[in-house]
Amino acid sequence: MYQHWPLDKANWELGPFYPFDNGPAGLCTLADPSFVSSSGLALTVDEVATPCLHVGLNASVAAAVADRPPLAWGVGVANFDRKLLPAVDAGEGDGRLTLQSRGGGYDYPHVAHPLQGWRPAASAAVAADAGAPVGSANGGGVGGDGAPAVSDAAGTSVEAPRLRPRVVLRVSAADGLPGAARSLLRAFPVRGAAAAPPPELLANPIWTTWARYKDGVTQADVLAFAAEIVSRGLPRSVMEIDDRWSVAYGDMAFDPVKFPDPARMVDKLHMLGFRVTLWVLPFASATAAAVEADVATRAPADAYYFRARNGGEDGNDNSSVGRRVASFDWWQPTPAAALDLTNPAASADLLARLQLLAATTGVDGFKFDGGEACFLPPHPAFHNPAATATDYTRAYVQQVASAFPLSEVRAGVPGCQSAPPLTRLFDRFSSWGPANGLASVIPAALTAGLLGYPFVLPDMVGGNDYGEGPPSAELLTRWAQASVAMPAVQLSIAPWSYGEAVGDAVAAALGWRTHYFGAVVAAAAPAAAEAAVPIMRPVWWGADADAGADVDGGEPTPPLEDDVLCIADAFLLGPNVLVAPVVRQGARARDVWLPPGLWRRVDVRRLADGLPVTPWVGEELLGGLWLRQVPAALDDMPVYERVG
Repeated sequence: MYQHWPLDKANWELGPFYPFDNGPAGLCTLADPSFVSSSGLALTVDEVATPCLHVGLNASVAAAVADRPPLAWGVGVANFDRKLLPAVDAGEGDGRLTLQSRGGGYDYPHVAHPLQGWRPAASAAVAADAGAPVGSANGGGVGGDGAPAVSDAAGTSVEAPRLRPRVVLRVSAADGLPGAARSLLRAFPVRGAAAAPPPELLANPIWTTWARYKDGVTQADVLAFAAEIVSRGLPRSVMEIDDRWSVAYGDMAFDPVKFPDPARMVDKLHMLGFRVTLWVLPFASATAAAVEADVATRAPADAYYFRARNGGEDGNDNSSVGRRVASFDWWQPTPAAALDLTNPAASADLLARLQLLAATTGVDGFKFDGGEACFLPPHPAFHNPAATATDYTRAYVQQVASAFPLSEVRAGVPGCQSAPPLTRLFDRFSSWGPANGLASVIPAALTAGLLGYPFVLPDMVGGNDYGEGPPSAELLTRWAQASVAMPAVQLSIAPWSYGEAVGDAVAAALGWRTHYFGAVVAAAAPAAAEAAVPIMRPVWWGADADAGADVDGGEPTPPLEDDVLCIADAFLLGPNVLVAPVVRQGARARDVWLPPGLWRRVDVRRLADGLPVTPWVGEELLGGLWLRQVPAALDDMPVYERVG
């Protein structure tokens, strides 16, 4: 996705608002319809009470939309071949934030996506308000009065009410942008101190097999990777074993050829100082043993995996739901069957199988991938007929992923802020720019923080090494420097494979984490857990009168200049540390805006030595101004700490 900061720089076309894997209009895995403005306005849409929410910002005018082909969503790699969205606004958008409820369902004809033509049944609250019957489910077809005919999971044909379109908003006003952001955060659920991530997960990096080995990873690869990390004395918290550790998705057993002795492997990793997690999904290969057992033993009304409607999987004939599994393509592509997580028994079964896997192999947690409603079969018939697209994601995060403190999850919708796992950003490309490269990481992490996800994991250092090729030595180095100052760190591409100089540069950056940034993150973690205060904050967060504190108060301050509001390449870590990474290829200096207050520069090049005092450099600086062309050699990164 193309990550804009601020968002009004985007031409975000009107489209459905639910989490996507790289959605057709640019929406991605975290989807919360909440907005703040520089005027001090905070706005949140109640997406549960707003049927089939569609959102756009600076969208194309109606005439232009009518003349173009529909924006279309593909599966996985198919999305990498199209233009990254939202596009940059070229001055041709409508200049408006559009919030639209479509009571007839996801029927907007100009965006093609998996739930097109589908609509939820009326919840009790919405149906009572609209005067509609309750209990119908989802589907296509046409009823006697022209309303779509639908069927529930048992195959009973009912007539779905056309829900009354309505947009339910919560609006508040504050004195300026920092106040508006804090007002928004107060409305989000919080996890509480007991649900903060384990301290070692924040202190030391996660190492993952994905970017280095992709789906060819073996037990020998994992142990060799761990040995290389340990032999170089690099910090570590978790070894994450990613895709294709099992024969089939959904079968909770290691591939006996690739992983002949997983329990022994996990024991060895534990001895080397790693905790161990596995990559998992809320669906399974259509031929997996779990799917075959579900089809053979459970009636459609009790099914754990979505079943196909008689007459075809596209749902055109929805008079009944049969025993055949309803499949869709996963990214490989692999025909897959999705668990109906609105069925409490299905969620409990997935949780139990994961717990059994952990007990028998010794793994400590999981990387929960997927969970977006784009990975559902067409016209899904939910076990809970009043479920919505976002209810599916909520069930995955709250009922399954939240059971494992040592975990990460990438999907999120309103209500998921209180879940214990780390929130992982969408896969990044191994490139420099804001089009899903290094320059997109800071604004994406800041956006996650403003939406109530303070414990953000900014994916892998150097990106994922997809079709664009591996990162350059410079890109890997700069990415590592930026990441070590974020709430959590994850690596996969081996820096030592680039030679001694790059290996040493990345090791030095990890030393910055060990001897400085880790303590800053740990100090900010309690407020993050108890009040959703972002650990990683926009530079304007510290620009109001209570700069340096995590409470509201103080006198109103003059409005910030637009160039400060638009800073997308620097951030505050906690209240008192300003981090200004280099995210532009070839740059050896950069401009830095210092928030109001007194600051001194931290010499990060000396942090790897573990000095007992902060290594200051230069004189105290009065903030509220720009520093132009601050030196930033390849082994350096501008960092400033508030004095006093």
